[in-house]
Amino acid sequence: TVVEPYNATLSVHQLVENADECMVLDNEALYDICFRTLKLTTPSFGDLNHLISA
Repeated sequence: TVVEPYNATLSVHQLVENADECMVLDNEALYDICFRTLKLTTPSFGDLNHLISA
């Protein structure tokens, strides 16, 4: 979405102060993998989470 870069930029300070490790993932890219490669017609966030955890 349009606000994703702003959210990422504004959250960096808190992440540096409070997180030991952080992974940044692109939901749109994960959606495309589910849709095009795995042939899921309507991928859900559960599908995206499963893809990340595999």
